[in-house]
Amino acid sequence: MDNFNQQLEERRLQLNKTPEDFSANYGIGNLYYEEGDELLNKSENTNSESEQQKLEQDGKNMLQESIHYFEKANVIDPENKEVVRKLKSVYSQFSMNEKIKGINERIKE
Repeated sequence: MDNFNQQLEERRLQLNKTPEDFSANYGIGNLYYEEGDELLNKSENTNSESEQQKLEQDGKNMLQESIHYFEKANVIDPENKEVVRKLKSVYSQFSMNEKIKGINERIKE
């Protein structure tokens, strides 16, 4: 988590300087995404129900945080397939069906 916080701070500094920076927006989104995914995986491998619930909630919170940054990165570079893939993954996690539908329609075009 310390490495996560350090990387997050570095990217936020860049984002404060240049709010329209694709790399900073994507990077922050990806940090939250990866951390959330790791926490969700840990939640599946614990025997404690309370620990499982905490890890799962923390993981979902991290994934939720990633959405804003991925959406911003997607506005900056709508052709970036990795951003679209990760957005679709996060939208699926939260059953955001209208957003998934929008992405699927864009992919068909």
